[in-house]
Amino acid sequence: MYTEAIQLCPPDKRKEMSTFYQNRAACHEHMKQFEQVIHDSTKAIEYDKHYVKAYLRRGKAYEIMANYEDACFDYYVASSVSQFQNSDYMNLLSECLEKYAYKRAEQVMAKRSVYTFQKYLFKHLLNKFSRDPLKRRENEILNNDYDSIISQLFARNDDLNEEDLLLKGTIELYIGKHDDGRERLMKLIEACDDNDYKVNALLKLAEHSLQNNQLEKTENYLTDAAGLDTDNPDLYYVRSQMHIVQRKYEESIQDLKRAIELDPSFVVAIGQRLYIKYQQSIMTNNFLGKDHILQGAYHFFLYNSNHKLNILLSENKTSEASTIIQKALDNEPGDPTLYVYRSLICIEENSFDKAKEYLDQALELDSRCSFAYEMLSDLCTKLENFLQAIDYLERAINSSTTFEDVKNLIIKQKALTMQLQYKP
Repeated sequence: MYTEAIQLCPPDKRKEMSTFYQNRAACHEHMKQFEQVIHDSTKAIEYDKHYVKAYLRRGKAYEIMANYEDACFDYYVASSVSQFQNSDYMNLLSECLEKYAYKRAEQVMAKRSVYTFQKYLFKHLLNKFSRDPLKRRENEILNNDYDSIISQLFARNDDLNEEDLLLKGTIELYIGKHDDGRERLMKLIEACDDNDYKVNALLKLAEHSLQNNQLEKTENYLTDAAGLDTDNPDLYYVRSQMHIVQRKYEESIQDLKRAIELDPSFVVAIGQRLYIKYQQSIMTNNFLGKDHILQGAYHFFLYNSNHKLNILLSENKTSEASTIIQKALDNEPGDPTLYVYRSLICIEENSFDKAKEYLDQALELDSRCSFAYEMLSDLCTKLENFLQAIDYLERAINSSTTFEDVKNLIIKQKALTMQLQYKP
């Protein structure tokens, strides 16, 4: 019927032609003929470039066929035409971007013949968990020939003790060697008698599953960890992150509160709890509560997280932000990420030349500091030099050590690329 209508309808009747093609695309969709869906939806768009339903239908067909890049663009256009007011369209875009980025990140990491894990990243990794057994080896690893220790570890697969299994498995999860990392940590869980190692391995597997939106696996790992140690603050911290993903913010705050009770110096949990409460105070217009949170933030420094900086910068407290970053630099002058944070403050103050100086310093310390390249991209975006911004994001992607960072950078780059690609 629609084929006949297309044949009979005058081509200058653009609205009618667009509708006929889109209706025929719907028939093909019902019969799971996705190539034809794409063809007819494309024809519908040719007749009406603002036809949201056609973009959505074609995007879903692309997504089913695992062509996530083109699907993302169609969802982006549908969202843009709807002025980014339709949450359903935005969710489709967000979910498809995750799939696209995950697939491309796997390709990026698979091409790497040499894996690195810089010393400052190892420090950040140790700070993430309150009771990471790897902290027992912190001085040994950091104060000796760090690069040699890590490279030798990657060259060995046999005769690994429980510490080596945990260290290698942890790093493998972070750098994108997911199957190897999971296998190594599962081997540790099955063979080790020390509950500290088993719980830490389970929690790292839970965190990795959460990052990949595998909530059922995350819950299973957390349940197994709780069965071994209900007084581990890291258990409550990781579970709080799952609650955030599920938008259960009160439950997240309660778990963070428990984590801090078990370890009052657990800075990552303290920072996360402060940030959630700050966001809640803004949403509820609770200005007294917000001021109380800010006072707490002033007396708390978390250099390996940007939660506090986000709070201070949101309140235009650039002077206080500069002070805490300088304190961190005094303690960790070899950490390039701190210079990147300094540049972020300069960008907020529109001191772009000074921001560039700090980013150059960061790259002098580590020429593969992906965070510095990302901030250079943000600086170029601020200056509306979008092509240079995309190029810096590509450098960040190729320099990033961790799989999660590569994936997030790809999402950021794709979003900027689509913005330039789509001309309303």
